[in-house]
Amino acid sequence: MKNKILNLFIFMNISIMGMLSAQIDPQFTRDSIEIERGIAGTTDFEPYFKVINEEFDDENRPLTIVVYEYLTPTQLVPLQRQTFQYEGENTANFLMESWDSGAEIWIPVKQEISAYDNDLLVSFLRKKAPGGTLVDERRWFYSYDEARNETERLLQSWNASISSWDNLSRKRTTYNDDGNIEVQLVQRFQDGTWNNTQRRIWSWVEGDLQPTMTLAQRWSATDQDWVNLSRRTYDNTPGGLWSGITTQLWDTNTNSWVNEIRQGITINPTNDISTLNLETWDDGWNPSFQNFYSFANNVNNSLLQQWDEQALQYENFLRYRSEFNDSRLPITKMGMQRWNTDAEAWENRIFTRRINYFWTEIENTSTNEIKVQNRCRIPNPYLPGTPFNCDIPTDHGQLFLEVYNLYGQVMVSKKVAGPMLQIDSPLTPGMYIVSVHDGLQVYNLEKIVITH
Repeated sequence: MKNKILNLFIFMNISIMGMLSAQIDPQFTRDSIEIERGIAGTTDFEPYFKVINEEFDDENRPLTIVVYEYLTPTQLVPLQRQTFQYEGENTANFLMESWDSGAEIWIPVKQEISAYDNDLLVSFLRKKAPGGTLVDERRWFYSYDEARNETERLLQSWNASISSWDNLSRKRTTYNDDGNIEVQLVQRFQDGTWNNTQRRIWSWVEGDLQPTMTLAQRWSATDQDWVNLSRRTYDNTPGGLWSGITTQLWDTNTNSWVNEIRQGITINPTNDISTLNLETWDDGWNPSFQNFYSFANNVNNSLLQQWDEQALQYENFLRYRSEFNDSRLPITKMGMQRWNTDAEAWENRIFTRRINYFWTEIENTSTNEIKVQNRCRIPNPYLPGTPFNCDIPTDHGQLFLEVYNLYGQVMVSKKVAGPMLQIDSPLTPGMYIVSVHDGLQVYNLEKIVITH
């Protein structure tokens, strides 16, 4: 039970962090992400992964992302590459590859191909490459009503032995007159027919933003009828927000509902602080966990506490923290530090992670200025010695790589062959300007941050 409750809280924290980080300003590009792992028993971190957006489209969306792994604090090796193609505002093609260090080539891992009609997803194909060659694995088809609500989702699996697609399952959804979900029915395909497996039923009060109850049932082939599994009842505030959720399980011996979990939710509309209290049932409601969420001064904090039955009070357990800049772009996220009750201090565990985001603002260029189309994909921040690629015409002259500090002093100047370049000179961490040119044409001119 405790693991189930803990997983619920972890999921809620991850979901909240994800929603906050999704507010991206199109005037910025996310150049890279540094992922650090916590050193257990300390508050220190060590380099783990580096994610670099190497290429963007005209709308500032990533086209190529490369994930590097830190072998040492200063040595990176490629691990994974992701490439994207878009259709309108949607991702139409996603390819994931892994780096084969022996053959020094990228090996496909999986591919996802999506098709849209009027911005609605109508099909989704997933391919896997267990032997290094992409082959069909599964595909989904989607149907909608006139209000653009999804009415059916069909899942099929590729049968390589007969080279055809086999039906696996389908989910059918119906809606009431207000457009709210009424019933979701899941069926599996077996012996040439569709057979009921599970369904979920929603109950609504007219005008409410949230349901009052959801009921989960399974199909009994023996009884040829639906059998209750669980239900959730929701308490709503006058403004339509949830204030409480009670989960009950169906007891087949007594044919009655038995309490399991109760959540109390307090949401502050100004987002200063919100709370979630969770109780479990044992001949009465007993405290189990509580979670505090707050957002102030561009910092989001989440504190999870668990109930100490001996001390009869809540004790610190886990904490999360996210920092944002004035444009609401995430700068740092730190997740899952554990409270050390003996030392009465927060410390990292093996699962603790810290993520640092680095952004570049897109500067508007007037018609009187010379605009340089940067042809080099330089990781930012940049670790000296990391190779980067430049898309430079083959008929270029002798190439030069130059690095300037912010005072205009030349810190690095050398002849290079291209197209793969690197800055291998030791430089003090800070902001620099990188130029790649052949004496007549400037191919790259941008600011980067040099790091260790």
